[in-house]
Amino acid sequence: MVVEEGYSRGVKVDYVRPSLVADGIAECQIRFPNVPIIFCETRKLAQEWTYRFLAAARVGLAEEMVGANAARALESAPPLAPAPPTPAYVRRWASTHDIVVSDRGRIPVAVMDQYLEARARGDT
Repeated sequence: MVVEEGYSRGVKVDYVRPSLVADGIAECQIRFPNVPIIFCETRKLAQEWTYRFLAAARVGLAEEMVGANAARALESAPPLAPAPPTPAYVRRWASTHDIVVSDRGRIPVAVMDQYLEARARGDT
């Protein structure tokens, strides 16, 4: 909202108390916080501010549209591969399937292959 008067002159109305006008302005700002209230001293300044505001809004909309189009053009990411199993988890799996694995050290490749095959079948 653009007011073609300065604030001090805008609240001085012949038939209304200035405090009533100030209260009205405050209520408008509270009820509509996204609507700026701009006081310009002259009509020329009010028009200039309005034209600049509309130009900035147009540029902002164009930038949002470019960003939205770029986001739409992005491909969806492929699903993530399952996390590799921890040695402790493979040892527990091996013990439940009567496969002998040492309590420490690396998991043998054959045991890891068996685990991965079972996981691929859904047997883990």
